[in-house]
Amino acid sequence: MRQHCLALRLRPRRLFRPDGPPGRGRTACCALGRRRAANLPSCVARDVPLARYGTWGVGGPADLLAVVQTRDELQEVLSYAHAHSIRTAHVGRGSNMLFDDAGFRGIVIVNAIGGARVEPSGRVAAGAGHLIATLATRTARMGLTGLEFAAGIPGTVGGAVATNAGAHGSETCDVVASVLVACPPGRGPPGGAGGGGIRWVEVGVEDLRPSYRSTVLKDNAVWSGCVVAEARLQLRREAARGEAAERTAQWLQRRSATQPVSERTAGCVFRNPGDGAAPAGALIEAAGLKGMRVGGAVVSDKHANFIVNADGRATARDVIELRERVRSAVREAAGVDLVGETEYLLPEGDTMLQM
Repeated sequence: MRQHCLALRLRPRRLFRPDGPPGRGRTACCALGRRRAANLPSCVARDVPLARYGTWGVGGPADLLAVVQTRDELQEVLSYAHAHSIRTAHVGRGSNMLFDDAGFRGIVIVNAIGGARVEPSGRVAAGAGHLIATLATRTARMGLTGLEFAAGIPGTVGGAVATNAGAHGSETCDVVASVLVACPPGRGPPGGAGGGGIRWVEVGVEDLRPSYRSTVLKDNAVWSGCVVAEARLQLRREAARGEAAERTAQWLQRRSATQPVSERTAGCVFRNPGDGAAPAGALIEAAGLKGMRVGGAVVSDKHANFIVNADGRATARDVIELRERVRSAVREAAGVDLVGETEYLLPEGDTMLQM
């Protein structure tokens, strides 16, 4: 798999592994599996198929997986991982992620911290595990504008903040005021307070250094392992009653008409090239690739920039091979080298790869 990954020219993003002797994270995790340690946090389960936690429905078992629903649970799991030198990977809804067929050798933390408080003034505090599409629809119906673009984004608030998710010319960090972040020892910005070696720090949006589909939470080694627990947004009152809700409804209708929303996908596979080039989906369609299939992975007939797990039997290898065939065909037909938009979690690596 390592040679295969290098052939894809994937772009790495650091995952968090606590400081310690080389290889200690892997050894500690395997040792835990052998001993069936009794002191695991109550929200941690063993040998959980990652296919259940990604919208592609693909992925082998994680050695350990925690679904955290409160800040206390998040702190407990992060502290446990640090104390035992176990690497961690962080997931929201898994809507932009490919899990490997071999799973993950460490703890996958599924952030399910929910809830959202919305004030008439437009101030919003939302748990990182809250679905951002649900929040966008709710705030639009309340006459608040600024988040309508997110009504069709199939991810969580935390994931949208970390990746600066966007659509229709708007981005998540356009409306973020600050985020509450849990930081393992030696990671993230200075300051904050907490317990178990984990610091809680409130970070202003400017410190996230947002750019196209990226923030320091995603692409900066110093922030590796830091996890968003809550985001504070600032929306605006709409000028005319009903406009925000109408825009939201129109965008959702358009998405349903043009994208395979009812099928197992992970969103767009490639970024749009820009610089006057046609969108990625148009380039793929022009190359005659709709319906191309490798194993259970198929290029969508509805939108060519989506790869569908058509029968629920696709593997990560199927998806990767199909993606590379598409990329090669577009390069040959249009002279455009498509750049991936999906993250790939390696089983034993300390990096998340942009593929």
